Amino acid sequence: MMTWHGRAACRGVDVEVFFRRTGSSPRFVYDDADAKAVCAVCEVTAECLAEGMRTKSEGVWGGLNPDERKALRARQGVAS
Repeated sequence: MMTWHGRAACRGVDVEVFFRRTGSSPRFVYDDADAKAVCAVCEVTAECLAEGMRTKSEGVWGGLNPDERKALRARQGVAS
């Protein structure tokens, strides 16, 4: 059985698209429009988002960047 990773629309897309930041330290802003465009047509965004929420990883996961996932965790009452 194929995992959700194997069905992801981002499979084969340069990983840099999902981790692209602009600005300078200490506050980076995600340049995430390209990543979100890939996520918009993906069939496994729920699984991907769950992984990003669980791991608290950098980058875009399930169509949300780290700041958006942090806000989602706050709305859900989950510690960030």
